[in-house]
Amino acid sequence: MNRPRVLIVDDTENARKTIKSMLADFSVLFSEAQDGRSTLKLMRTSDFDVTFLDLKLPDLAGLEVLAKAHEQRLAMGKVIVLTGLPEPETQKRAQELGVFRYLTKNPLDRQQLRDVFTEAIANLAPLPLAKPKGRIARVIDKSSQRHSSNLRQHRNTLPKILVLDDKRSWLKTIQRELRHSFNLSLTTSPEVACRRIRGKGFALVVLDMVLAGGVSGLDILGRMRKSVPDLRAIILTGQPEYKSALESGRKGALGYVSKGKLTTLAGIIQKTISQPAKPVRVFLSYQRSDKAKVLRLYNRLMARGFLPWMDIKSIIAGKKWEPEIRTSIEQCDYFIFCVSRNSRDKEGTIHKEVKQALERQEGLLDSSIFFIPARLEDCELTEPFRRFQYVDLFKSDGFTKLLQALSSRKKDDN
Repeated sequence: MNRPRVLIVDDTENARKTIKSMLADFSVLFSEAQDGRSTLKLMRTSDFDVTFLDLKLPDLAGLEVLAKAHEQRLAMGKVIVLTGLPEPETQKRAQELGVFRYLTKNPLDRQQLRDVFTEAIANLAPLPLAKPKGRIARVIDKSSQRHSSNLRQHRNTLPKILVLDDKRSWLKTIQRELRHSFNLSLTTSPEVACRRIRGKGFALVVLDMVLAGGVSGLDILGRMRKSVPDLRAIILTGQPEYKSALESGRKGALGYVSKGKLTTLAGIIQKTISQPAKPVRVFLSYQRSDKAKVLRLYNRLMARGFLPWMDIKSIIAGKKWEPEIRTSIEQCDYFIFCVSRNSRDKEGTIHKEVKQALERQEGLLDSSIFFIPARLEDCELTEPFRRFQYVDLFKSDGFTKLLQALSSRKKDDN
């Protein structure tokens, strides 16, 4: 493996020498810059695995250099900011720009700097500087083995992320952006991705929106959620309709990142997995003859970050239907009864689902929304559904009204 490339950006020569001396026993290639413009010029010709960046430079602020590097898609690697006293606004901006760590200067803490640097190069095991002989060689070899073992152990503590993209070139780009912060599993195959996700403890999956053969990344996510219902995901896309911020009801279950802004991906993943997962579960009750319409509803809810539950999409082959349905109704946040002329007066499974949902609604506060009738066509509601306000999904504003309802209730009951 190549020796890590380290860039030290500081206008004080003594500060640059201090950092180099603290890392002297690491096998790395150092480069130096003393101002913002020379830093950007250097990065246009070289890629770096780690950058030590002083916030106060003679020409440009450190974060301004970082922002320009992102705009120009320059590879700074893991950015370790050096500062005197970090201000809250500066820290917030640094987080948005994907800064890896903050270190205080004057003085630098040697052990802290070495620990942070070791973490930054966790997936880049350094090579020995030379090949000494005799007892010194054995000592160095044992030290190298311990260091490599520590790096492997550290890698195993990193969050596990599965990445699926049908183009290897994109996988390499994503790997370069994420390799320092996450334990990555990369594949171009949807089938392999679905197999790997089962029981492997992945914190999140990154999926391309459009895969080979016109397969949708959201469809693959739906398949994965059969075995991992709470699985969180980032969808890579360039489609403008997915650029808006997530609605409050999504609770971090799903996010979208443009492929043109992959430098922000690591920060978004870190923020997503650091927050407690509170995905909104939505049970879809329907009559079989309405399957096509409900599938469209399922996909639209999935695309907006909710966790819809639909029997044909959510029950693993070999499982018994009734226990799975009962459990899902007990655990869901909302129950949507898809009303049509086919479903409103039917007996059988759908009647049992509706009965269980209505019983659960009775145990909630009167102000709590749980049972939502959603008309698939213009048809009359019968008792006991007339007492609930319904939404008309066949109308242009129907889905918007449904989203408003699904984002209305705080999880303070049950």
